[in-house]
Amino acid sequence: MNKKIIEKNLKKMTNNSEGSMLKLMGKESWGGNAGRWKGLPCVGANFIYDPETGEILYFENPQTIPKELKGFAEGTLRIVRDIYFEKDSTLKKIIQNGTEKCRIIDSYLPKPISEEAKENLEISIEEYNKRYGFSDIVQTQKNFSNARIFKKEEIEEAIKEADFLKKIEKALNELQTLIVTYTELSFVKDMKELTAYYKVNFNAQVTYLKEILEHIKHSQNPLIEYERNEKNITKSIRYLLNIDHNLKNKLNANNFFKALSDASTIAFKNSKAEVL
Repeated sequence: MNKKIIEKNLKKMTNNSEGSMLKLMGKESWGGNAGRWKGLPCVGANFIYDPETGEILYFENPQTIPKELKGFAEGTLRIVRDIYFEKDSTLKKIIQNGTEKCRIIDSYLPKPISEEAKENLEISIEEYNKRYGFSDIVQTQKNFSNARIFKKEEIEEAIKEADFLKKIEKALNELQTLIVTYTELSFVKDMKELTAYYKVNFNAQVTYLKEILEHIKHSQNPLIEYERNEKNITKSIRYLLNIDHNLKNKLNANNFFKALSDASTIAFKNSKAEVL
């Protein structure tokens, strides 16, 4: 056991600097892919670490890890947050209950990893839970005295954002279908020449759209980030619809456009991505 590395790891887990666990948790969707534990929302926190010592170097998703850290070992922590919402006895207020503390309930440390590294990481997790985490015995007693009362507008905004993220995910799936369809058309005898003609422009637009939608999906304020990029997104979709129009609508690009325009009341409110 290396106490210095364990303390470094705990610092990386608890401060709010770039590359910390706390910073990453603020960008992730609770209760999404990581599911729930005893009814409480979970999140997955990916990180980079030294496989020889177990020192955690950076918390971030694989696609956005700094270049200088690529090549190090990757791991994931599953974290649960002691937070839930309910109505008070008058049924007029939504109340946030629980300690709001977190607890690491699972870890994924793929091989190869040294015994020293494994031990240091496991002790780091244990220490985090002891010092900063809530008890693994979930309290069932309801205590409204210190609970924060959420305004109706805050609840509505949270629901709106969750709905928006689901629709962004649907749009990304439609975009992937569009890419696959284009690839398939490029092998069809009668379409080869046309698809080759549009290849560079098509690739540029779908690459941009995929990257920007992924960025929006993982940002702290997805709705605001979408609004910020709306003009460029609309422009790219225009190009895609124009390409599809010339390919006699074989790509079904309208499916992607519809999925994206359904994503938010903000989206396309003042403009339509019509064929040029």
